[in-house]
Amino acid sequence: MAVHLLQILKKYNTKEKNFPKIMRTDPAIKNLNVKEGDIIEIKRKVLTTGETYSYYRVVV
Repeated sequence: MAVHLLQILKKYNTKEKNFPKIMRTDPAIKNLNVKEGDIIEIKRKVLTTGETYSYYRVVV
């Protein structure tokens, strides 16, 4: 799911260039309708605690 860019940049008080990159052809996102410059949110659940963390990547 592509996340609204301005909300994320404001939340973390940063610029797009500071986010880690992910290739548009990456198997994890290749079926998503994303384009270069989109920021995607990746949610990971910790098995031991059950907590979910969000990670963001810029599509290149």
